[in-house]
Amino acid sequence: MEGVRTATALGFFTVAMGLAVVERILRVAIVVAFWPAIAIFAPIDPERVTGNGPGPAGLVAAGGTLAVFLFIDAILVVIGFRSLRAGRSELGPEHSTRIGQSQTAMIVYVVVAFLGNVGVAATSGTFLPWLGYTFSINPARYAAFTFVNVVLAVLAGFAVFWIVERLLDRPTRTWAIRAFALGVGSAVAVSVIGLTFLALTPLPSQPTEIPFAFAMAEISGDVLGGASIVLWLIMYRRTLDRLRRGELVVIPPGAAYSNAPYYVPPTPPTPL
Repeated sequence: MEGVRTATALGFFTVAMGLAVVERILRVAIVVAFWPAIAIFAPIDPERVTGNGPGPAGLVAAGGTLAVFLFIDAILVVIGFRSLRAGRSELGPEHSTRIGQSQTAMIVYVVVAFLGNVGVAATSGTFLPWLGYTFSINPARYAAFTFVNVVLAVLAGFAVFWIVERLLDRPTRTWAIRAFALGVGSAVAVSVIGLTFLALTPLPSQPTEIPFAFAMAEISGDVLGGASIVLWLIMYRRTLDRLRRGELVVIPPGAAYSNAPYYVPPTPPTPL
């Protein structure tokens, strides 16, 4: 099969995306099923924390399951990038350049995810979001955490797009741009919907009294983000199939970076 390492990497990424779709569904299910408990045990505002001790067993189990999925997903992505880096020269120098840019975007993603969230939590005197959920009735805190998520969505979108940018045909490239926009839009929606709700709805100080409508921002973001991942999954799968069918030409090892001049045979002497 052509492009063995690249195909292997795309295979890992498609599995990771499929798992990410399941994670989005589970995130929505956790909010719907455990909202009263989440309002008590998972706020990020210290002044609103009223839950003492561990949360309900169902919430803890669901959160643990989601954490396991996230961990497995991260491992699949790391393995995928290792395979991708090993085969970065299989499809030419332009593709190799994009792979390097994608790796850089993912490194920046990890740095921003850690330093951004920790920095916001430290400066605003709050807790870190529980498994990525941002439930704060403080508009400044909510805006800060969700802004970090928007930046992360942009970085993740570029990383995913650059991996296959040079391998996409015109129709698939168009859908890739739509998937990118939908992914970023999902993060923006969480911020806009949540801040609008906080601005228009007077909320009580007690977590148990916060209406479920506040959770609609997170739910909307997860639904839109899941749709974006599904589009990426379809495009990655299509690209993988094209690679396996030999529609994408693999550059022989070393040929993509060789600057050696072509051999020109000597001109035979003209007979007298």
